[in-house]
Amino acid sequence: MSKRNGRVSLESLGAKTVAATIYSPEGEEIVVQIRALKSHELRTLTAGMGPEPEAPVGDYERNTAGEVEAVPDLKDPQYLLAMADYGSRRGYLLLINSLENVEIPGDTEDEQVASLQGMLALWAEQQILDVVNRINGFGQRELREAQASLTPFADGS
Repeated sequence: MSKRNGRVSLESLGAKTVAATIYSPEGEEIVVQIRALKSHELRTLTAGMGPEPEAPVGDYERNTAGEVEAVPDLKDPQYLLAMADYGSRRGYLLLINSLENVEIPGDTEDEQVASLQGMLALWAEQQILDVVNRINGFGQRELREAQASLTPFADGS
């Protein structure tokens, strides 16, 4: 039991593995074991990706102090593609580190990402990532709020 004298054990707050049932387009039930990540695992995973892509300079304007500042072009097509690729790689790395009962071919992280890109169907990816995000603290509402605050799509464009 996780409660002792009204207290919660640290073990009860550790990473858990959940069995998630996903459904193929034909209605087949597939059970996948998904492990919640620890915060240091997530930091290590994202730190290994390097920095997010930077938007190119789109214009210059004066700030309130009268100094000229570069204004990034957050709608630049190549920047948007680079951000989408960055987010996609992060999602694949989450899958590689979270899926317990799915064998992902490849000896290196890059090979495993390539395997997922080439073999994992979108219906499965979306359902699994939904569970991965939920058990790691991001529900759909939180993901939308985070995405709106961090990407150029905040205005819905």
